Amino acid sequence: MARYAATIKAVHADGTECTHKRTSTGKATTAECTGRDGYTARCSGNGCTWTSRNTQKTVLETQRAQHLRTHLNPPAPNRPA
Repeated sequence: MARYAATIKAVHADGTECTHKRTSTGKATTAECTGRDGYTARCSGNGCTWTSRNTQKTVLETQRAQHLRTHLNPPAPNRPA
């Protein structure tokens, strides 16, 4: 069975990953950070091309969970006894 994983990463406005440290108020601690523009979720499963972007991480967590459930095998049909 194929293994699927969907990761969520913070991104800048240009789409590059934001790995800069943040203060408790959310501001970047380094001058080279242009600021987080949102988050991107991407599925790394076998041939899956699902991606999603949102400004709220919690929204993406819900979408990620819904997407990963689409990769589950459907239950076997009931057979007559």
